[in-house]
Amino acid sequence: MRSFSRAFIGGEVTPEFFGQISDSKYQTGLALCRNFRILPHGPAQNRAGFEFVREVKDSTKVTRLFPFEYSTTQTMVLEVGDLYVRFHTQGATLLSAGAPYEVVTGYASVDVFGLRYVQSADVLTLVHTLYTPNELRRLAALNWTIGAISFATTLLPPAPVAVLKTLGGTPGTPTTQTYAVTSVAPNNIDESLISAKSLQAAAQATITGITQANPGVITTGAVNLTVGDPVDVSGVLGMTQINAQGYTINSVPGGTACTLALNGVPVDTTAFGAWTSGGSIFLRGVKNNLFDTGASNAISWPAVVGALRYNVYKYSNGLWGYVGQAAGTTFIDNNITPDISKTPPEANNPFAAVGDYPGAVTYFSQRRVFAGTANKPQNIWLTRSGTESNMTYSIPTKDADSIAFRVVARQANTVRHLVPLTNLLALTSSAEWRVTSNNTDLVTPTSIDVKPQSYVGTGSAAPVIVNNNVIYAAARGGHLREMAFNWQAGGYLTGDLSLRAPHLVDGFDIVDLAFSKAPYPIVWAVSTNGKLLGLTYVPEQQIGAWHQHDTDGFFESICVVAEGAEDVLYAIIRRTIGGVQKRYVERMRPRAWATAADAFHVDAGLTYVGAAATVLSGLGHLEGKTVSILADGSVHRRLVVTGGSVTLDNAASKVHIGLPITADLQTLPLALDIPGFGQGTKKNVNKVFLRVKDSSGIFTGPDFASLVEAKIRTTEPYGSPPALQTREIEVVNKNAWTDGGQVCIRQSDPLPLTVIDYTLDLALGG
Repeated sequence: MRSFSRAFIGGEVTPEFFGQISDSKYQTGLALCRNFRILPHGPAQNRAGFEFVREVKDSTKVTRLFPFEYSTTQTMVLEVGDLYVRFHTQGATLLSAGAPYEVVTGYASVDVFGLRYVQSADVLTLVHTLYTPNELRRLAALNWTIGAISFATTLLPPAPVAVLKTLGGTPGTPTTQTYAVTSVAPNNIDESLISAKSLQAAAQATITGITQANPGVITTGAVNLTVGDPVDVSGVLGMTQINAQGYTINSVPGGTACTLALNGVPVDTTAFGAWTSGGSIFLRGVKNNLFDTGASNAISWPAVVGALRYNVYKYSNGLWGYVGQAAGTTFIDNNITPDISKTPPEANNPFAAVGDYPGAVTYFSQRRVFAGTANKPQNIWLTRSGTESNMTYSIPTKDADSIAFRVVARQANTVRHLVPLTNLLALTSSAEWRVTSNNTDLVTPTSIDVKPQSYVGTGSAAPVIVNNNVIYAAARGGHLREMAFNWQAGGYLTGDLSLRAPHLVDGFDIVDLAFSKAPYPIVWAVSTNGKLLGLTYVPEQQIGAWHQHDTDGFFESICVVAEGAEDVLYAIIRRTIGGVQKRYVERMRPRAWATAADAFHVDAGLTYVGAAATVLSGLGHLEGKTVSILADGSVHRRLVVTGGSVTLDNAASKVHIGLPITADLQTLPLALDIPGFGQGTKKNVNKVFLRVKDSSGIFTGPDFASLVEAKIRTTEPYGSPPALQTREIEVVNKNAWTDGGQVCIRQSDPLPLTVIDYTLDLALGG
């Protein structure tokens, strides 16, 4: 009889699931899916290899990867290690004077996995509860700066002190008097003082031949990188230096005191003082009886760089009230009543000291959001609307003011992650909260509402967003969960994505997550056991297929960035080379090639393209390792790297060399349409019929110790590699009477294999 398998969209399932034949995923599942990825339309395809990019700066210390995507054509992978950041793109490293370009940071390596980040266009915000919030900023032409976020420093003017001013002159005639003001140093950096460094760039690393040099050198042109303190991007102008004699007061004599102010804080209560910030101005010390006929105060000030208009405030009944706005640098007060419902912003920097540094960050509703300090673990702060670092607020409160509130819960658990969807989600170690607004679509200081959505809790790995779903690691148990809005429940519901494959996660934790959208939607996860887990995830089609990946080493960190038409996975992999621990930045090669010679199925690998050669060098990162080789599309015997090189048996012009990858599939026990569904019946699979696409180097058998190679050579000339096959292939299996009738499929050569479906020709015993 024959048994037909339709697809593999069930992915790998736990052995505890083998008896669940009534589940729809059973017929499309696998007992093992190792180093294969499941495509959303059903096939199983062996993964591409990881190409070697560069060893991290210090392999003895933990290092982490972050994505930075400025645009669809300019993306970077950030290597964040002990007190530094390096940059990688297109499988190569940014260089300056032949060495990797670096930006100095204050982050110790032991803390890099505690960093949380969010990107907005050219700014990457980095937060950690032990460090002041920082920004990594791309300025122009790949100019980079890193430094502390400049939160708004506008201060509320103190209550005025009555100072008697005697002004002489003829009534009705203005009298001019100049007052000294205290100078304030500028807050914004002078970019002309920042040192620039040149960059060389390359599309891919290469293995060097005997006569070649400079492997991995980038050649696409020079750009500039800069290092310095970040500019103030709060949307409020920084404190600007003012000339000590820059203010002129034109006054009409009178007896009643009045006070005008520019948006700042005077420091001299006996002399005239002025400050500028955010285009607003505060003045102090102007005395005049504005109730006299024709009396007025005409105030002038020097222009503030960057200000388009100026707000003017007057002190009244304990508050500074708005009296008008000036387009120029002169304002006339002819007894204007201040509007105390419009007050200037008060200074507010809640992240100024150790213990007050936030541990979570995101953007939501045109605001940058922070949460989870050590002193206030359940507090959440939002900047002023339309700004990134302006934390000021007004009295009385305005809708655009910054927002601060505490999630009141039964347990005091730190907000670990902030996720922006239709609502803002705050994920803690014990619960998931939904932050929304009451009776309005706008998030304002008076409309904030917080509701619990579930009580599962989240782990330390940063969640990823797939469509409108949140994928996150559970706080305990290592399971991966999804959270999505459900209109029937009126909120967000969570589900366990690891339900059918707990064997992949039980007893371990997820330490890093990433999501690739193209060409196939896959959630990637790094487990504490050093494996890379993949989940092909299409929620609208109810597809969630697990697959596991390993290598000669341990996966430690991953990230995904767009490069060309695909999302590319980068990883830091810890390997042992010559008895020494090494950490390598490696890039999964896009799996799109036209011929077998282009197929890249080796790890920590490099590619040589050039004149036919036999001796290939530049392999020092694999010294002493046995490597797999694909030379001009033919599988070469494995060699050991000695002195950083290998010698081929025959010269080749296109060679891929790296660590071998063993890709395995194992089918589930057969469930047949016979009494007992075939359980208790011995089975022998005589033949396996595989439908494959662009494949070669196929082995099948009843177990991985009894494999038979598929004979696929047809009309190819002797000495040339077999052509890639797209057809149904028949393989005669070794005899083995088993209970389950399972079939094992292996690809151990550096060749592609895509299995679409299979049919088994089997015999049944008593």
